[in-house]
Amino acid sequence: MGVEKKEVLLFVGAIFALLLIGNSFNTTGNASKDYTCVDNDGLSTLIQGSVTYRNSGVVSERTEKDYCLEEGKAGSLVHEFWCAEKTMKESNFACSYTQKCMDGRCVDIS
Repeated sequence: MGVEKKEVLLFVGAIFALLLIGNSFNTTGNASKDYTCVDNDGLSTLIQGSVTYRNSGVVSERTEKDYCLEEGKAGSLVHEFWCAEKTMKESNFACSYTQKCMDGRCVDIS
């Protein structure tokens, strides 16, 4: 086998090894990211909950609280945060016509 063939085989082998190793490292060379997402109220609009999303691979954390889009208005919207497959999600949910949004949750109108 000629020198060129050996160099090509070595190069291809090195690329293959890097591809295998690359699956467990991100672009900054840190170990794989470990994501966690913790929600203390699920999708309940009756509780002002919060969600904490962590990425230990880059040591970052983000916490969001549910909040009202139109505080005190009948049938107003709650901006709700929740977890799905270790990912933070968010969406708007309407309080019933007998409720209003106060402090990030639906409460009965009195």
